[in-house]
Amino acid sequence: MQVAKKLYDATDEVYFQIKKLYPNIPIDRATVRNIVQHEYEKLVADSKKEA
Repeated sequence: MQVAKKLYDATDEVYFQIKKLYPNIPIDRATVRNIVQHEYEKLVADSKKEA
């Protein structure tokens, strides 16, 4: 459950930063969430390779 909360928090943070920096870009939360989740999964996979 903790990972889900962190994913939600990270999604919010990234979404608000994108909207603040690039207000004319039409992007929704679902797209941002998918990007954040993809990057998280990539980081986890990379950390397992290094271990």
